[in-house]
Amino acid sequence: MACYTALMRGRPARWTRRQRGQPVHEWIDQNLAPPDANGCRLWLRAKNPKGYGVIGIDTTTVRQVSRVLWAHVHGPIPPGMLVCHRCDVRACCEITHLFLGTNADNMHDCNSKGRRPRGESHCHAVLTDEAVRSIRRRYADGTTQTEMAREYGVNNSVISNVCTRTTWRHLE
Repeated sequence: MACYTALMRGRPARWTRRQRGQPVHEWIDQNLAPPDANGCRLWLRAKNPKGYGVIGIDTTTVRQVSRVLWAHVHGPIPPGMLVCHRCDVRACCEITHLFLGTNADNMHDCNSKGRRPRGESHCHAVLTDEAVRSIRRRYADGTTQTEMAREYGVNNSVISNVCTRTTWRHLE
């Protein structure tokens, strides 16, 4: 059945609804873009707020397309496992770009590719890289954490975490 809106505008329908009885994986394949230069096949339909392709399995169930494809090709996804993207393109549904991993595996992949913001590039950072270096130098010279917390307008625990390298570990 053709998309009603496209028919009303007199244009050929680009989207189709899944026909009753049509296998989900066939319908998914019809709604993927041809491979791009990186080999990614992007999902052309609905995406969740994080940018992952989603599909309605029935009237009450919505699933990520990458998870549906993985389960179709490789079998059920074990509990606690994620379907991760080697290509880092959330809308990509190319099966060769997907792999199973734990959340720790996914975070390791993210960190190894330098995709995780840290330091002053993090959205919640209050201090700058230079301020952190200064705090560590001054602490080594005997300045109290309470004094520096007042000066920088942060909680004592923020200064303590900087001094003990609990946070901002990437800086010398």
